[in-house]
Amino acid sequence: MKEKHKKKVLIFTDIRSKNKELDVIIPTYNSQKTIIRTLKSLDYTVIKNIIIIDDNSSDNTYEIIKSFFKNIKWKMVKKEKINAKKGVASSRNIGMNLASAKYVHFLDSDDWLENNMQKIMLKKIKETKSDIVFCGFKRISEKGKILWNYEESYSYFEGIKNGKDVVKDFLLSKIWLHTITTIYKKDLLIKNQISYPEEYKHGEDQFFEILALLNSEKVVSVSMTLANYYINQNSITRNVGIEIIDSVKIFWELKKYLDNIKQEDNKIIEILNIIENYKIPYLTVRAMIKLSPKNEEYYKALSFLYREELILKNISILDKTHKKRIVYFLYQLLKKHPKLFKLFFSLLISLFGEKIFYKYI
Repeated sequence: MKEKHKKKVLIFTDIRSKNKELDVIIPTYNSQKTIIRTLKSLDYTVIKNIIIIDDNSSDNTYEIIKSFFKNIKWKMVKKEKINAKKGVASSRNIGMNLASAKYVHFLDSDDWLENNMQKIMLKKIKETKSDIVFCGFKRISEKGKILWNYEESYSYFEGIKNGKDVVKDFLLSKIWLHTITTIYKKDLLIKNQISYPEEYKHGEDQFFEILALLNSEKVVSVSMTLANYYINQNSITRNVGIEIIDSVKIFWELKKYLDNIKQEDNKIIEILNIIENYKIPYLTVRAMIKLSPKNEEYYKALSFLYREELILKNISILDKTHKKRIVYFLYQLLKKHPKLFKLFFSLLISLFGEKIFYKYI
């Protein structure tokens, strides 16, 4: 269990304006260099409350936030310290439980939105009476260079879809929901007791998104790139350790959950098939590729996967697409020749550098 410590909870509101329907939840930790850009990108014409959960920052994050809201004449209506687990998952859960608006939007303190993003998204979710709305995003480097755009890898969809159908597209990487690109109806999350799992460091956002989708009757997309995800290129591989296996463990947990509720639901059975034959192999391969330059961490993770029985004995190719065949091949290579797998990707990384992690995998 993660050690608990004090988190600072701040809630700001515009007491001059009523009938707004969106609460924005922002976890922060030593965010003094980026938080202003995030706050400036918000659409204050539609926001009821901004809930900030600071994870014991040691820099000037709090002072910068307080000064910003004083300048725009928003009032701090709550300030308290609470005991909670470290990490972004517990911060988001705290914010969700404090939210009072009809809709909630989770942001990170180094990401930012395009003009009117929240207004556009709210209009779509309200007009269609949907539970979830999402849009596209860009990955942006420290120097402001666009590293990748949503439309390069994923698509949107027209009309309204049932959440289970969206899960299938999500798992097969046809579409992608990101924390910062998604707005949820709060009742959906509360009624179904959906929260971020706090024991994991990787993959907790996908677990949350999939559970929300599984419980959604109506999901819509906005076919626009309206959010910007900040990439610190120097930290992409440097900070990767065995905890990246959490992304695999998360989907084993999801598999257990779905096994218990599948009954005669053909859509759930199909989703399980995708998880077993594509998503778990894909995430396992991806994690081990990232660990491949790190000799000790690589073998420690490999040992953990086998010890905890997180390696599937058999998988089948879901379809004949290029990517599915590659995943199938690499998963078999990892199982049968882990040293060769490691050598191959260590060499690739030395030749092509870290860009492989945000563009090719």
